[in-house]
This record gives sequence, C-alpha cells and structure tokens, in this order.
Amino acid sequence: MASRGRDGAVSQLLVIETAWLGDVVFVSSLVQALKIRWPDARLTLLCAPRGRDVGACMPGVDEVLVYDKHGADRGATALLRLGRALRARRFDLCVAPHRSARSAVVAALSGAPVRVGYASVAGAVCFTTAVPGRGGRFAERDLALARALGIDAAPPPRLELTGAAREQAAAVLASKGVGPQTRLAGLVLGSEWATKRWPAARFGEAGRALLAQGLTPLLLGAPGEKALAAEVLAACPGAVDTVGNPILEALGLLGRCELVIGGDSGLVHAARALGKPAVVLFGPTDPELHRWRDADRPVWLALECAPCSAHGQRTCPLGHHRCMKDLPVETVLGAARELAPS
Repeated sequence: MASRGRDGAVSQLLVIETAWLGDVVFVSSLVQALKIRWPDARLTLLCAPRGRDVGACMPGVDEVLVYDKHGADRGATALLRLGRALRARRFDLCVAPHRSARSAVVAALSGAPVRVGYASVAGAVCFTTAVPGRGGRFAERDLALARALGIDAAPPPRLELTGAAREQAAAVLASKGVGPQTRLAGLVLGSEWATKRWPAARFGEAGRALLAQGLTPLLLGAPGEKALAAEVLAACPGAVDTVGNPILEALGLLGRCELVIGGDSGLVHAARALGKPAVVLFGPTDPELHRWRDADRPVWLALECAPCSAHGQRTCPLGHHRCMKDLPVETVLGAARELAPS
C-alpha cells in the first residue's frame, strides 16, 4: 500500500500514459479518480504526441507534457533530460498505468517518493508499490492502481471539449459549406491496426443510407487513411471529408455529430467519452472488454476465431478477415437508427 500517496499531502501528481490514443482516453477514468481524491493537487499527464489533445480535454488534468519517445525525445540522452525536467516539478506521487519498462524508468527518474505501477511490467522494481495487473474491461483496469492508493471507485472515461476544439471544428465545417444546423454522423474510417477496419465499400453504402435519413456523413481518420477516404467519397459523394485533420480538430468535429460509427479505435472511444452515441464495429477484438455505458451499440459477428487479439493485428491470422468484411451494412444501420432516429 502506498502510504504517503494514500494519507500524506499530495500537491504535485504525475500520471504516465504514453501508449495509443484509445489508452489515453481510458486513463481519463483513473485521472478523475485521482483528482477526486486530491482535488487541490496539480495533476500532470505525460503522454506521447498523439495523446496531447485528448489530455487537454480530460477533466482533472492541469498540464500535459509530451514525451516524443519515437521522435525528438528518442534515446537515452533525451530520457535523462526528461527525468531532470520532471524532478524539477517535485512530484509527490507518480502513477504509471502504461505497461512498459520505459514508463517504469520514467517514473523512477521523476523523483516522486511514491510511484505506483503494475508488477507485471519489466522494470517494476522502479515502483515503490507494484500492483498485480488485473483483467476485465479496459475502462476499469486501472482501478487496481487507484485501490493501491485507497480509492475504491472511479468514474467512467470522460472528455470535455475545449474552446479551441469547438472553434477549429466550426472553422473547418464552414470552409466545407456545412452549416451549424446540419445533422452530422461521424464515420471513423480507420484504426492503427488494419484488421479493425470495415471495408470502404461498406462505409460508402452506409453513408448513402445515412444521407437518405437526413444525416450528412462526416469522414474522420488519420493522415494515412486518406486513400480509404477517397474510396468512401467515390461511393458516397455527399459525404464531407476531414480525414487527416489534427486530433483536437477531430475531437471538436466529433462533438458536432449526432452519432458516430467506426471500429475499435482511439477516435471512436474518444467520441464515446465525449458522450456521443456510437455504433462500434468489432472484429478481432472483444466488445465486452470495451463496454462501459448503455449509449453504445456494439456490432460483432462472434466468429469462432474471434477475438483473436487484445488490440488488433496488421493482418488476419487466418487470411480471410471475415470478422470485419462480413459485417452487414443493414445491421450497422439498424443500430444507428436506434441511436439517431430520423
């Protein structure tokens, strides 16, 4: 039990989560719990560049520090420089939900006298309290770390749009001729893992049906998914393409949508944390692990070979990718109609 973190004064608190975008969304649950326990503490989130804008929209976060571990901050010299910068902030408590040896080392370099992380991580010796990792739903897993600090419950993941996110979204929509009264349905086309993607032709067909219901499809995704967006636009010319935009802008755009449709990806989970109804398309991953609220409609074929992965893979292990290719458009649209009746 981390006695000082539980009972002692905490004025400076560090949370380390430098993983994927979705992981940063999920850590908002832990952040809220920590802030409820120590409401006067200054909470700093250390994340990778892709998580910065999500961190800025996270209730309870006072400061976001970016650790570009694969870019400008790559290597031992940059790691030591980061350690010096963290020690200068004199953190009382460091919580490291990211399961990696590097994050454990960063926790040690922070100089925080109380450091809480998972015992299963290589480098767990860097923690003053190493907690056995627990399975279960992603949104609840980090409650194990909270319990080590005397916290028994955590709110569900939540994000709140900043003024900058709203302004950027309004500007990009205006530039594309989309008025403030236009009803939008967000189509999140991609994912870091190819096996989580629904085919472009299916998105195009769904987009045409949404248009017929009075909803304008808004395409969202990463810069690497522009070719995928072009395929969807060819099948659904009435869609609005914003694929490749910055994360903060994408968050603002999601905030304008009546519902969101997409695979198991960071932007879809961000939309859920923003309170948007979502039709979530699952293939290689388990929908039950991602459940945290009733305003979602998971769509899953539950094939014998699924789930085949906790996070997705580059290619289907069996070579057919049926778990996503065979997801029927009508099933997805039926779920969408439940969430946003015409």
